[in-house]
Amino acid sequence: MNREIAVVDIDGTLCVVGDRRKYMEQNDPDWESFYRDDFNDLPIRTVCDFVRQMSRHYDIFFCTSRRETVRQKTQIWLQQNLLLSPKDYTLIMRPNSDNRPDVVSKIDSFTQETTEYERSHVAFVLEDSLAMAHRWRELGYRCFHVQ
Repeated sequence: MNREIAVVDIDGTLCVVGDRRKYMEQNDPDWESFYRDDFNDLPIRTVCDFVRQMSRHYDIFFCTSRRETVRQKTQIWLQQNLLLSPKDYTLIMRPNSDNRPDVVSKIDSFTQETTEYERSHVAFVLEDSLAMAHRWRELGYRCFHVQ
């Protein structure tokens, strides 16, 4: 790898989560219901187009709070909406048993799934969650808050 890295969130950044968010706002989040319809999420076209263009210049690392159980569905969604195949990017996902908040689990997954070299060559992060954007910045990354 000799290019810088763009780290990109998926839910809320590349796609509209919509009605699925209600399952996560409960006292006891319903992960199964949240993931059931993620394949039907509408793309945020401007961000998808931006990421596709950036893939010409940066290695793309999708870092999502989605669970491993939906990896194949996520890869199909990325293929259909960004025209990127799995060989074109790295996909970092939450372990199936991890129910911790994303500000903890997403950073842990990113740290475990990347090398020190990769982490030191992150050019920027795209993230819709304000709490996650703050966390990326606390760790020294340039993070663009996508709304």
